[in-house]
Amino acid sequence: MEIGNIFEKLSKALISDADYSMLRKMAEAEENSLVPVTTQSSEVQPSEKDPLTEKQTVTFDVEEGQGPGEVPKDKLNFVLLVMMLHGIGTLIAWNVFITIAPLYFIETKLKPATAPNNPGYVENFMNFVCLFSQLPNLTVNAIGLFIDKGNLFLRIVISLIIVLFACIFTIIFIFVDTSSWPFGFFVLTMFTVVVLNAANGIYQNSIYGLVGSFPPKYINAVVVGNNICGLLISVICVFTTIFIEDARSNTAAYFGVALLALVLCTGSIFYLRKNEFYSHQIGIEKRASEERGVYGLSDYIKVFKEFWRSLLNVWSNEWAVFVLIALMSYSHGYYSSIAMMYAPYGADASKARIIGKMSAFFLVLGIACGIGCSFLARYPVHLGSRTLL
Repeated sequence: MEIGNIFEKLSKALISDADYSMLRKMAEAEENSLVPVTTQSSEVQPSEKDPLTEKQTVTFDVEEGQGPGEVPKDKLNFVLLVMMLHGIGTLIAWNVFITIAPLYFIETKLKPATAPNNPGYVENFMNFVCLFSQLPNLTVNAIGLFIDKGNLFLRIVISLIIVLFACIFTIIFIFVDTSSWPFGFFVLTMFTVVVLNAANGIYQNSIYGLVGSFPPKYINAVVVGNNICGLLISVICVFTTIFIEDARSNTAAYFGVALLALVLCTGSIFYLRKNEFYSHQIGIEKRASEERGVYGLSDYIKVFKEFWRSLLNVWSNEWAVFVLIALMSYSHGYYSSIAMMYAPYGADASKARIIGKMSAFFLVLGIACGIGCSFLARYPVHLGSRTLL
């Protein structure tokens, strides 16, 4: 230290004060470039654990999604399997209803005891069921698309409970004699269909909105679950046809399986909240949502414009239509899965949830349009020979 002081005094004596100040600043600058200097703004508080050697544990709030950390793994593909289960859950109640409808509703509950012919509402029962199911489903999907506020977890749980009660309500009426009021039972059935599919629409919309924040294979898991649901109902149909002759027992077996699947879905969504990987993915989406704020009309227009080119896929050759129809199982299975998987990645990450909801909405819209046309397709052949009701 003494040698340094002597050198400093000699330097001040040999050069001017201005030159000395300039040299002093240059020396300090060189020192700062080699040795980090702690300032008040960048002061680091001492920590008991070294962050480089100690693994930090970050607690995530499922819906708040706070805090970055190590990316956890989906152990045993648990979240993937749960999403597949919810893919089954979104369709099983509806698939059970339309599968059992011809045998149970048309041939048993609504069949008139004395009249030789079925009334119009029985003849057109499947058309009415499809119409009263897809219209509320489409409406709820449209509302859910533009109302992004609210807790997705709460939406899923409430909608699942409503679907469960709709199934229980249907099972109860299996054992109630409705032969004296068939039209009243028809109206009650249509009301059940509306409630069931409105709740199912919220459930489906929320699941696709939720899974839009996850990697593509999790979106595909929901679609695969939809396909497994159809296969499961087909297998049940084979076994019940072989082993159960009574229509009421047959219906009870169908809705019993649906109830079991829905109970599993309800339990799994509660358990999912404790999963670290799920919490991490929800946290990413939550932070992205906080950064981008509330969706406006311009956001929907921008997202739609990014995918508008697919609207130009028009086929003018009739043979191409025949080929596409022949390959419908492939195109409506594989290609729809690919579209649902990668749609959330076609725009900014903060819009993943809205794209997932839009995908589900347009899927339901296509089904609803087809069902709406089914009324028109029936009557050119039998024009004027049947009444609607």
